Amino acid sequence: MTLGKNIKNKRQDLGLSQSELAKMAKISVSYLSEIENERTNPSLKTLLRIAEALKVNISELVRP
Repeated sequence: MTLGKNIKNKRQDLGLSQSELAKMAKISVSYLSEIENERTNPSLKTLLRIAEALKVNISELVRP
């Protein structure tokens, strides 16, 4: 799996919408969509905020 798919799967496992996760991570919904669809890679700072919002370690999101 890829970073974007890992984020999307974890978000869905938690029952969160893209809008909810984006708000929690303080990013736009469109940017989150770009990340989940592998069109862009987040900065480390953004990845940390996403991981914190999902209550996981970054390592869980970046593993293949």
